[in-house]
Amino acid sequence: MSKKPKLCAYCGLDATAGPMTTEHFAARCLWAGPRPQFTRTVPVHLECNRIAAVDAEYLRDVLVLEAGAAGHPVVQKHQETIRRKIDSGRLTRVLKGVGMRPVVSPAGLYLGHAPSFKIDQSAMDRALRNVMRGIYYSVNEVPLGQDVEFKIMVEKGDNLAGVQRIIDAMVLWQGFGDDVFACRYVFPISLPASMNCLMAYYRYRVFYGWACPKSLLDAADKYAAERMAALAV
Repeated sequence: MSKKPKLCAYCGLDATAGPMTTEHFAARCLWAGPRPQFTRTVPVHLECNRIAAVDAEYLRDVLVLEAGAAGHPVVQKHQETIRRKIDSGRLTRVLKGVGMRPVVSPAGLYLGHAPSFKIDQSAMDRALRNVMRGIYYSVNEVPLGQDVEFKIMVEKGDNLAGVQRIIDAMVLWQGFGDDVFACRYVFPISLPASMNCLMAYYRYRVFYGWACPKSLLDAADKYAAERMAALAV
């Protein structure tokens, strides 16, 4: 029996589309030193990986610059990398609109000025979508489809209360031996080739991700429209 060809976790194509390698779906740049022993890899094209690495580094820089993550020992090790980027001017070329801006408390009190920048949400989303694709492949050994629609949101307060039942159905936190990155996930039986997940970075920032084939969404929308039309008769 012939062995199935490996498919790229990012683009879904095989080696005929270009040379392939294996890569950590939680990017190696998250760690300031050796990665923990139990990190997981997925097959990807060299070119797909090169493109993904740019977004992964951007995501890392944004996370490292968040004040709430400053106490994490790995984040502290990354500060030297950030300083070198500042000195070389590379950071200001990547992080747009860097400057000092006023900080106001929830009660409206002025708390002084602090450094801030405008986030490239597209780059953040691309990086997190690749992580989701990596999680899916590492568990199912097949790529997440290219026709999926993604939704990604950052955990803030109780904004995930509406999906708590889905979160409760997820596996427990899966890490690699430390707390730089961890994830939870579930693949709903009722929605084949879809996923919901949580992605946690540096024991501070958590993202919720959802992916579902557009064909299933179109079918659901069609069914809902037909039901509404039937009820209106």
